[in-house]
Amino acid sequence: MNEHARPLTLSERAEELEEAMMHQLAERIIAKSALFNLADGKVEIENGQAILAANPGKYFLMGADPRLPPMSEKPTLIDFFKARFATTSHLLQSATHALKAGHSEKVILACLLHDIGVASFIRCDHGYWGAQMIEPYVDEEVSWAVRMHQALRFFPDPAVGYEYPELYLKAFGPDYQPEP
Repeated sequence: MNEHARPLTLSERAEELEEAMMHQLAERIIAKSALFNLADGKVEIENGQAILAANPGKYFLMGADPRLPPMSEKPTLIDFFKARFATTSHLLQSATHALKAGHSEKVILACLLHDIGVASFIRCDHGYWGAQMIEPYVDEEVSWAVRMHQALRFFPDPAVGYEYPELYLKAFGPDYQPEP
């Protein structure tokens, strides 16, 4: 590390270690997608020549990633929940609350999918990216609800029983105002 550079954050150090381990263990190069880099605010993807130069004697992985459980030939949404998404208990809990409250199928589906971006691969703007992922498969109202839930959660609406969450008051302070 350069003596004038700032120290790496814990997250940056972990990323650096994971990258080094990946290069040591992999016989094949598993490239990071542009979407992966967007999670860190980078609108870029390394070109193939640069990746090959950094990994002499290795080849790009063409096919299924061996680190992941295999998918069925025609995967269903349940297959993605089981084999590709991280913890899904929050999504299932949200959908169960909507079901028990007697909401429509569209609302229940939106609750089931609202954090699909987080559960699968994205940290920032997960509503926006999750909506794009499901748009081809669901009703427009469902994708809109997924897209907007991240922003709308900051605006209480007592008319429908939604008060500003106590957790947000503790995390952001009672005077927090979301940007327009």
